[in-house]
Amino acid sequence: MDPSLLNTNCMKDITLIQVGKLNYRVNTKSLNMNSQQKGNSKTITPLKELIEVSIPINSKLIGFVIGKQGSVLKSIRSETRAKIKIEKDKNDDEVELAIISGTQVQVDKAKAKILDIIENSNAPVKANYFLSIPISSIDIQEKVKKLQNHILHLRLEDIQSEMFQPPPSIHLTLGLLHLKTSEDLDKLKNDLSGIRDKLCKGGLNEKALKLNLSKLKVFGNNTGKSRVVYADIQEFNENKQVTQPRRLKQLTDLLWKELNDLGYKNLDQKAPAFHCTILKSKKNGQMFDGKPILEVYSKFQLGEFWGDKVQIAQIGSLGQNGNYNIVGEIDLLRINKLI
Repeated sequence: MDPSLLNTNCMKDITLIQVGKLNYRVNTKSLNMNSQQKGNSKTITPLKELIEVSIPINSKLIGFVIGKQGSVLKSIRSETRAKIKIEKDKNDDEVELAIISGTQVQVDKAKAKILDIIENSNAPVKANYFLSIPISSIDIQEKVKKLQNHILHLRLEDIQSEMFQPPPSIHLTLGLLHLKTSEDLDKLKNDLSGIRDKLCKGGLNEKALKLNLSKLKVFGNNTGKSRVVYADIQEFNENKQVTQPRRLKQLTDLLWKELNDLGYKNLDQKAPAFHCTILKSKKNGQMFDGKPILEVYSKFQLGEFWGDKVQIAQIGSLGQNGNYNIVGEIDLLRINKLI
C-alpha cells in the first residue's frame, strides 16, 4: 500500500501497522472504545487490569462452595467469568482458601457469591480484616528482633523461627471484621474518617496516647502449654506514670460503639486483652513450653511508643518486608495535644 494514501480524508484517523508481511489498518481514534466492527476497521480495547484475592473458608463449609461434583463452583465461574481455585491454607489446618482472579468486576461478583453461600450456611463468619494500632517505632522493632534471636539461641525444641511475629508487623489488635466486597472496605475507610474526631475527643480526651511495652507473658495459666508469648501493654498518664491502659480501653470501646451503630460487628467477642504478639504457634491445637522463655525474658522491656494511628489491615497478607497489607488508616495525632 502507498503510505501517501494515509493523508487522504478517507483515511483520516487510520494508522497503517505492518506485522510481518501483512498490513493492518487501525482506527486510532477509537482505541479506548469497546471492541466493535465498523466497516472494514476494527477498534482495539486495552487489556483490563487483572487482580487476585483470597477468601479464607472454614474447611467444614468448603463443600457448600464447591457443590456436588463441583456444580456450585462451576456455576459461579460461568456466571462471573472469574477464575477460582481452592487451596489448603498452609498456616491453618481448618481453613481452605478460595483464590479468585480476574477483573475487578469479575472478582467482586465471584467473591460476593461465595460469601453469600457461606453466610447462608449458618456457620460462623471468619474475619478477614482487623483494626489495630501499629507499633512503628524502629527502636522497638529492633528490640523485638533482638529478643526473638535470643529466644532462638535457647534452642528450645518446640520453637521455630516461623513462629515469630515479623518485627515490622507488630501491633495492638483492636478488633476483627469480616468485609465482603471492596465497596464494604471503602465504606469502612470513610466511616473511620467520619468518627475520627469523636475518637480523639471522647476516647482520648484530645491528648496523645503514649504506651509502653512491658514484660513478657503467655495466654492462660499453664505456661508449660502455651500458644502465644506477648508483651504486656501499659500507658502513661498525665503525670507520666505507668498505669493500666485505661484510655486505650476507652478509645477501643468508643471505636466499636460507633462502628456498631454503623452496622459493623467485632468478631472478637472476648474482652480486650491488649498485647503485642512476639511469637505464636501456627497450627490450631499446637502448644509449646513457654516456661524457659519467661524464666529468662519475662522482665524484658521493649520500650515506649505513641498510639498515633488506627489502621485497617488484611489478615494473613504480609509484604516482603514483613508488613501487613494496610488498606486504610486514620491519624489520631492530627488534633491531639501531646502529654
